[in-house]
Amino acid sequence: MSAMDPGEELRRDVAAARARFAEEGGGATTTVLRNDGPYRHVRFDFPRASWRWCEVVTWPDVLVLRGDLGVWSFGRPGDGLEGFRLPGGEAGRVDPARWAERLVSGGPGAALRYCAARAAAYVRAAVTAGAERHEGLAEEAEEFFFGARAGTDLSTEKGLLEAVGRFEERHADVYEGFRFPVETWEPHRYDPGFLLACVMLPWAVAEYDAAASAVSRVA
Repeated sequence: MSAMDPGEELRRDVAAARARFAEEGGGATTTVLRNDGPYRHVRFDFPRASWRWCEVVTWPDVLVLRGDLGVWSFGRPGDGLEGFRLPGGEAGRVDPARWAERLVSGGPGAALRYCAARAAAYVRAAVTAGAERHEGLAEEAEEFFFGARAGTDLSTEKGLLEAVGRFEERHADVYEGFRFPVETWEPHRYDPGFLLACVMLPWAVAEYDAAASAVSRVA
């Protein structure tokens, strides 16, 4: 997987989340605690999973998933469940990027986490491109960013920006015109808990629909 292809990386991460849910989600139970029009409270227990439980709560324009996968609040006009109903279990329609836009608290950024491996890949790609014009750049940058005595910290976004800034300032005269195009970088990946929530929510809605339909038929 290339850290330089965020789209492909996301597809693979979603596939991994689907595989994890399929492996661990078996034997789950669904309990409808409230079913009053748009006001719902549904609990799910997962006896075989590394996450033990979660619940979906809805009221007009809002759906909240909370539990061992974190707390994710989605805003959508009307019925909060409707946006996660995927007819026929169309897994290909799981869309973390679009669904992150609906997050009430923190917006899309709340679903992202800084990825040091992706940041390092961006640094190396920029150096490789620049080395075609600047002799010695590749060796100098490798030692500066990744050498045994490197004084850089790429484990945080702040550390990444400070490191590339120091390198550019220190070597401005030697490698004239070279800079890291940080404004084009995307050093974040979707939080694994958010991706698992995106995979689980269509399943949870289908489970609720089946339970509510069964109660309706009995009534």
